Amino acid sequence: MDRRSSKIIVTQRHRIKNALLIVGVCVLVGLAYPVLDKEFSDTFAFVNGALIGVLGGVGMALHQDFTFYGRMARQHFLRRLILVTLLYTVGFALLIIIVTGFTGALENNKTFISHVQSEVFQEFLFQGDYVVILLYAVILSSALSFVFSMQRKVDGRVIWNMVSGKYAKPKEEERIFMFLDMKDSTKIAEELGEMRFFEFINDFFTD
Repeated sequence: MDRRSSKIIVTQRHRIKNALLIVGVCVLVGLAYPVLDKEFSDTFAFVNGALIGVLGGVGMALHQDFTFYGRMARQHFLRRLILVTLLYTVGFALLIIIVTGFTGALENNKTFISHVQSEVFQEFLFQGDYVVILLYAVILSSALSFVFSMQRKVDGRVIWNMVSGKYAKPKEEERIFMFLDMKDSTKIAEELGEMRFFEFINDFFTD
């Protein structure tokens, strides 16, 4: 196996590991809502939480993967944050309706359409917990997205070390430093000019 193939395999494993982590955390967050709402006897509340967690987690994992490895990695942070919030709001708004409508139809022995059109479901949407669940999902998913993004940029161990106060206590450690030299960088800078060269540097570090 050559070096390139080995690198691709390691990258794929890392992407799968991150995706499973995101889905797992989202499931826990989804199951936490009925616990916080003290709906211990409502089985469908936990089913809804688990399903929304799994499906929402898969969507978040795909979005995170596209953000980190796709074109969105080069977008401005604030713009990306606004887009993420809007995307998650619309996505979870539809996902919560679909999941609760489907499980509610099973619970009441109705079709999906008839249950969604029923007074019970309409009351859930406009007078019940729908808005609260949506805000809960959007706020926590956006926070998780920010944490996962920072983890990929900085490394999760660094964040944990900052939180735990490790850097406040001096300790002798062994470190490896990598010095990188771009071939013909001076010539490239002269050909591209200042602005285009720094854009080229940004693309280099992103890759």
